[in-house]
Amino acid sequence: MKKESKNGLFVFLAALLLLFLFFPDVMLHPNSAMFSVEGDGLKNYFSVLYYLQNDHALHFTGMNYPFGEHLSFADGQPALAVPFQYLALVIPQLRNYGFALINISALLSFAIAAWVTYKILLHYKVQMVFAAIGALLLIFFSPQLIRIQAHYGLSYACAFPIAWYCSIKLNEGKHLLKWSILTVAMLVMFGLLHFYLAALNALFLFSFAFFRLVFSFRKTVYKQQLANWLTPALGLVLLQLFMFVTDTISDRPPRPWGFFYAIADWSSILLPHPTDILGNPTRQLDRFGEGFAYLGLIPIVALLFLFIRFAGNMIKLRVQKIKKRLLTESSLYFLSAVPALLFSMCIPFVWGLEELVDLFPFLRQFRVLGRFAWVFYYVAAVYAVQFLYVCFRLYAQHRLKQTGYTFMILAAVIWSTETVARINAINHRIQPVRAKYAEFTDNRFIQLLSSSGHYANEFQAILAFPFFHQGSEQFSIEYGPSQYEGMKAAYQLKIPLVNVVMSRTSLQQSCEVMQLLSDTLIEKKILSRFNTKPLLLVTSGTVFSVQEQQLIAKATLLKREGETSVYQLPLNAFQSNSDTVIQRYNQRNKWLVDHNIYWSSSNNSSAELLYTSKADRPLAAFKTTAPNENTLLFEGPLKNISATDTIEVSTWAKINPLLETLPVLVIERKKSDGTVLQNDVILFKEQTNIYANCVLVKHRFILQNADDIVTVRMAGKGTYARLLIRKTTEDVFEDIPGFGFYVNNIPVAGK
Repeated sequence: MKKESKNGLFVFLAALLLLFLFFPDVMLHPNSAMFSVEGDGLKNYFSVLYYLQNDHALHFTGMNYPFGEHLSFADGQPALAVPFQYLALVIPQLRNYGFALINISALLSFAIAAWVTYKILLHYKVQMVFAAIGALLLIFFSPQLIRIQAHYGLSYACAFPIAWYCSIKLNEGKHLLKWSILTVAMLVMFGLLHFYLAALNALFLFSFAFFRLVFSFRKTVYKQQLANWLTPALGLVLLQLFMFVTDTISDRPPRPWGFFYAIADWSSILLPHPTDILGNPTRQLDRFGEGFAYLGLIPIVALLFLFIRFAGNMIKLRVQKIKKRLLTESSLYFLSAVPALLFSMCIPFVWGLEELVDLFPFLRQFRVLGRFAWVFYYVAAVYAVQFLYVCFRLYAQHRLKQTGYTFMILAAVIWSTETVARINAINHRIQPVRAKYAEFTDNRFIQLLSSSGHYANEFQAILAFPFFHQGSEQFSIEYGPSQYEGMKAAYQLKIPLVNVVMSRTSLQQSCEVMQLLSDTLIEKKILSRFNTKPLLLVTSGTVFSVQEQQLIAKATLLKREGETSVYQLPLNAFQSNSDTVIQRYNQRNKWLVDHNIYWSSSNNSSAELLYTSKADRPLAAFKTTAPNENTLLFEGPLKNISATDTIEVSTWAKINPLLETLPVLVIERKKSDGTVLQNDVILFKEQTNIYANCVLVKHRFILQNADDIVTVRMAGKGTYARLLIRKTTEDVFEDIPGFGFYVNNIPVAGK
């Protein structure tokens, strides 16, 4: 074995040792530890675990019952879970090692990353000891290490170093076909762990192909140049072909929210994390911290020095020195990281060029651009290590070797101090990992059911309250405690969740699932997809919406333990009940009022019915919000209203998949002298009254004074219809010729 290979093995083993030191509970007990039981961290465990226990191929059934989902959109890491599942066909016991699969895969990637980065540094003539130390430091300071707290599919630190190393070997000219195939395979494999890993690698490889063509055109070996362009292109094409063949959903959101929001900026690159040793604890990470890729103090200082030297050469017009510097391979790779950095900052689109994004629809699928900053982190850190080693050699050549060692040791101490401090901060947040595992796998729900005389096979699915649903972009309802209890129950009982926490879910499927919690007058289309078994209703806490309370009242309590309860919920609890309302509607003749027809249960109606029109079908006419995205719907005092009356404001918004999200309703109440009493913001994306791809907002408040001014505005882009303001003690009816009628703004088919 060559000396370099032996040292490479030493680096890998040293990285493993550091993993044992930094994360002993996970490394020693990988199948009985969880980094997180909250939010995305919980969901990303659940997706893989449920798939291994209950599913096959690429279909995940653990959420979005009865539809299920493609494993990729559940963050189920197909490249990891699917081969493991097939291996479990031979060794069935492996299905019980899902926790170990997730934990070890994520952490082992850092040891692999250190080894590959070491080989990259050797390629750039960094001496082996310096290369080993530099590789370990920059990998364990990687922003991807922070991802082990939740986003395991994004935490594979080896993804970019492997792509970079493959590119280096490909451009050496030896074994061109071999390294081309390996590069394509690498892109596809990491894309099937998380598509962002393939995307950021492909952007880097395309950038390198471009800069190599520009700066070394005359010296280009055309086979290499062709391979530089074709390998990332073929990798992305194969990924897209794979999804085209395996994904049957046609109405995924074309414009996910976040393209202009979840981005990087200079502060996320140059300033430490608030929990870092040099960080400001009072500083808040902007935009969810998605663009965080702090380089570290030593790389920043090294790059600053290099920039000053480069700027000096530019000012002095030292063309040959500039050209010589740019034509080195490492400089070309450094330049290739810059487009990824700019893209992570949404440049140039944030410079008043937002409309350009619509010319390239595929760009909209990247709703978290900040992750592309990771490319610049790795390249800049390697470049910094290379520069520091060059400085050391210069000291040695001038017989100042001791000074050079002092300089390098000081740099290593500062870098390692930042690294250890960050890892300690991460450990503080993820502990105790084994206690989290013990709680999640304690068989509590099996015991709750058995103690009530029931078993999991009696139920077709689990519905968790307070209701949560995230996935289609148009809807976003989250509630941490019920997400935890729902996924815990589904994992332990091996029955799926109706609720959803995924990405880019089918809009039609989302509407049908959300409709389960619609008003009792709205028919639930999804019921035709259910079998005859009841649902298992799992509730957390004591605060529930009106619709949730109505369903709980129709359920049979099986067991209550603390703030968690389990109920048997029959499907007939969801059946629409309009007979009483239809009977009252048919007796309304003496209450009809001309034109904008409404009918009230009292002679003196207080209803304000606006933005409506006659039509032979419900919700047929919509208005578009104002160009400034701040649309006034109503302003003024309410007629025939007394102080302390409870008022209900309701209006419909149409779901438009071409818009990133639904608008927001803003209701302001103020005294006649202009004094603001209250300002309420109601999100359409959190509403569950769904009808014909439209969402109804209903908001109630108590009027303090009869002459109070009520202002209703729509914020954001969208279309709206039928603003109704009424007293809750009165029911408001309006005809829909040839169809039926509205009651309190909800359409009902007549009989």
